[in-house]
Amino acid sequence: MPVLCHPRSRRLFEATPQTECIIPTTDGQAYDMFPEFRWVYNKLTIAELGSIACGPHNTCPPRHLYPIFSKPIYNLGGMGADARRIATSQDYWRSVTPGHMWSAYLQGEHYSTDIAVVQGRPVWLSHTRGAPGPEQTWDYWEINMPGSLSLQYAITNFVETHLATYTGMLNMETIDDKIIEVHLRLSPQWPDLYGNSFLSSLVSLYCTGEWLDACRDLQIGYSVVLFDEEKYARLSTIVTDACLGEMGRRCGVCSITMRYDAEKPIESIMRPLGGYRIAWINGFDLDKCQRAREMLRDYLHKLYESGDHSMYGHGMNGYIEEY
Repeated sequence: MPVLCHPRSRRLFEATPQTECIIPTTDGQAYDMFPEFRWVYNKLTIAELGSIACGPHNTCPPRHLYPIFSKPIYNLGGMGADARRIATSQDYWRSVTPGHMWSAYLQGEHYSTDIAVVQGRPVWLSHTRGAPGPEQTWDYWEINMPGSLSLQYAITNFVETHLATYTGMLNMETIDDKIIEVHLRLSPQWPDLYGNSFLSSLVSLYCTGEWLDACRDLQIGYSVVLFDEEKYARLSTIVTDACLGEMGRRCGVCSITMRYDAEKPIESIMRPLGGYRIAWINGFDLDKCQRAREMLRDYLHKLYESGDHSMYGHGMNGYIEEY
């Protein structure tokens, strides 16, 4: 498979045409593949280019700016690791951290936008709007949403001005039409919501430098996220993809994907304050996706309480029937 995806995400990319080219889906992979453009992972630089009030820790934020936002200048692991709101100047000076930055605390709609770029020209994009959950988590994402003209302009202007020779996928995060993060890859969580021709277009982009004129009229989709405690995250590694596929079919959703696998230490994966991102459920019916999330949550809790880990195999079918 040409897509460098997480092992538990491979089902989302199964329809990818065979090719020799490499397509990154993590920031670590993209950082290594595109040394000329890796400067975009410096969040302080991105804020400065967007004229957002900011500075590294140990510089003095203006008093009128509080509350401010603090985060690592570099974070290739994502998930808002070590990001936090700081209410007062005293709180800021008590929590100064090497390698971190402060910025204005932005408020407004939060979008994550995937963009196909050919020689510094955006040729396709899809906006995703986040519905926040508690403690820097996400409840769900709305995929293929319309974006404002000002958002379109901010993205296009940044790409054409600063990435004029780049070809590949980009992901940009914005709040109130201000760019806060740039990633040299697509969002790997929901390619199955981008239409049947998306993966072919993706391969064409990385192999030939051309984007197929496809994926224009996209249906609004949803990606519902399951956050929970560490003990359930560890347990989730034993649930097979076959079981998740069966649950997805029964619930009428496109896919259910687990984040963790047994081969990678759970401690190495970034997480927000609100818990571990155990799974995400993709589909075109929000109610069905949310029901699948509660079914999966309940299943993991019962599995943990019973101590009978054999449930993850043949026992799953019986559990779905009872739910």
